[in-house]
Amino acid sequence: MDKLAVEILFQIFFYACTDGGPTGCSLALVSRRIREASRPARFYSVALFSSPTKVEKFLQAYQRERDHSLDMLPRVRHLWLSYDENGHDLPQPSPSPESLKAPISRAEFLARLQRRAQTWRSAHASLDEQYNRVIPMLILAVAADLQSLALNHERWRNTTVVRCCFPRLRELTLIGGNPIFLPFSAMEEGLVLYPSLQRLHLILTPVCKKIDFLDWARHAPMLTHLRVSRLDYNPRVTLESLEQVICECIPFPSLPRKRR
Repeated sequence: MDKLAVEILFQIFFYACTDGGPTGCSLALVSRRIREASRPARFYSVALFSSPTKVEKFLQAYQRERDHSLDMLPRVRHLWLSYDENGHDLPQPSPSPESLKAPISRAEFLARLQRRAQTWRSAHASLDEQYNRVIPMLILAVAADLQSLALNHERWRNTTVVRCCFPRLRELTLIGGNPIFLPFSAMEEGLVLYPSLQRLHLILTPVCKKIDFLDWARHAPMLTHLRVSRLDYNPRVTLESLEQVICECIPFPSLPRKRR
């Protein structure tokens, strides 16, 4: 490793740093030479989940590394971002002695459930507020370089709108419908959000809003592969617009067609 040219090390590290971050962090601890040589690939593949605090710490580290780079800037090319880890990051209150005892009546049981739900909703609202602050900063920082994005926003409802596009994105997986932070209706007329997108996988959930595939036809004109999971009869717009796309009413030029 000490005798290899830096250009060869670059290529090796780009192939190695595909596990969401641990390999890049480990390479930075090997030696000063390896740390500098692996810096461009350190954030090649990133996985962020379960906590807005993790997102914020990542952004700080990412900006710090970019500030220290004199030649090739570190860039995020593949991102797995999940707001939903089954509530693992929600703060859990310490149980009181009374709550450890079995309820003696149905009314007491229902009162405990109500208090627990109120506590969860309060913690959930606090996390939503934090996500509204950090997610726009993350998207703006990485959108220009991303080649693949997997986004799980099934549970969290981010409402802050981000105005940007993904010029190099080729693969996109969405769990929970269209990104709330990037609505098609908020974009300037004529702006294409996903000009290079080829593969789109939409995983629908009971809480996701309607999906209009006519909007996707306008904003992902290079699409070659479309997959929709958990499709239901409602909302009707989702099903009807998908049928229009499949039957060539609205063209994806490169998408294979259903033959009548």
